[in-house]
Amino acid sequence: MTLGERIYAQRAARNLPQAALAEALGVSRQSVSKWETDASVPDLDKLVGLCELFEISMDELVRGEEPAEEAPSPEETPPPAAAETRPVRNPLTVRVAVGLGLIFLGALVFVLGLLYLGEAPAGLILASPFLLCGAACLVFKGHPALACGWILWGGCTMFLSHATGVKPHWVISPAMYMGLGYPTNVYAVLAWSEALLLLALLARTGWVIYRRVKKKLERPGA
Repeated sequence: MTLGERIYAQRAARNLPQAALAEALGVSRQSVSKWETDASVPDLDKLVGLCELFEISMDELVRGEEPAEEAPSPEETPPPAAAETRPVRNPLTVRVAVGLGLIFLGALVFVLGLLYLGEAPAGLILASPFLLCGAACLVFKGHPALACGWILWGGCTMFLSHATGVKPHWVISPAMYMGLGYPTNVYAVLAWSEALLLLALLARTGWVIYRRVKKKLERPGA
C-alpha cells in the first residue's frame, strides 16, 4: 500500500471528505487529491498534521507499520507457571556417607585384627587410618580429602620412622646416598615419597588458605 492509499484509507475510515481534510490542514482539496493519487507527497509539517488528525504515528502513516501492542499491566499479567520442582541434592550426603563407610570399615578391620592377631593395639593400629579419615569426613565440611591426606601422611611418617628409621628430611642429607646397598636405595625412595607428599600437602593447604582469605577480603564491609 502506497502513502496515498494509506491517506485515503485513513480519511475514508473516518468518513472525512477531501474538502474537510484540506480545510483542517490549510491546503486545497486538489492537494489532498494529489496526495491520495500519489501525484505528490505532503510536506513534513503536513505529514505531522495528518498523523495528529488521524491519531496515528508517523511510522504507521509513512511506512504502514502496525501499532505496537501495549504491554499488559501487572494486574493483567498472568502469574508464571510454577517451576518444576526438582529434588535438591544435599552436598553433605556423599561426605557423610563416605565418613560413615570409613568408620565402619575401620571397625571391621579392628575386629579382624583382634581375631587374627589376638592383640587389641595391633588391630587399632591397622584400623586407625580408616577411623581417623572417617572422622575427618564427618567433622571437616570443607576439603575433607585434604584432612585425610594429612592424617595418612602423619600415620605413614610415624610408622616408617619407628619401623625403618626413614624420615622425610633425609632427602637433604648427603650421608643417605653414600651407601650402595639395596636397603639404602629403598630408604631413599621412601624418604623422597614422604617429602614430595609433604610438599604437595603444604601447597594445597596454602592455596586453600589463600582462597579463603581472598574471599573474606572481597566481601563488602570486610
